[in-house]
Amino acid sequence: MIKTLLIAGCLSLLPAVWEFKHVSKRRGRLWGSAAGAVVFLSVFLWLRVSMLFWDQNFADPARQHFWLVATSATVVLPSAATALLRRRFGLTAGVVAGLVIAVLVWIVTLWVSIATWGL
Repeated sequence: MIKTLLIAGCLSLLPAVWEFKHVSKRRGRLWGSAAGAVVFLSVFLWLRVSMLFWDQNFADPARQHFWLVATSATVVLPSAATALLRRRFGLTAGVVAGLVIAVLVWIVTLWVSIATWGL
């Protein structure tokens, strides 16, 4: 278990440092550290959840592919919404839209998985 946490943490660190460096040049260190923390946590959670679902659903390939698509959608769709709305309406609107879409994707994923495989 500690190995998987270390692997996920190490893989999450590089994008977080890049985001901190990129945002702190434009907006300052406070925004840079917030953006780095968000990137680190989101990538870490995505990797950890992917590892957990892969371990639990290893016997059924259909579940593996479903959870891989679901966790990827949880990362890609909120990021895309944040990027698109940030340009037009500002950073706060982009972050709020990203959070709302992340929650909606998570709810749809749970709904589909419960409808397909039950509790």
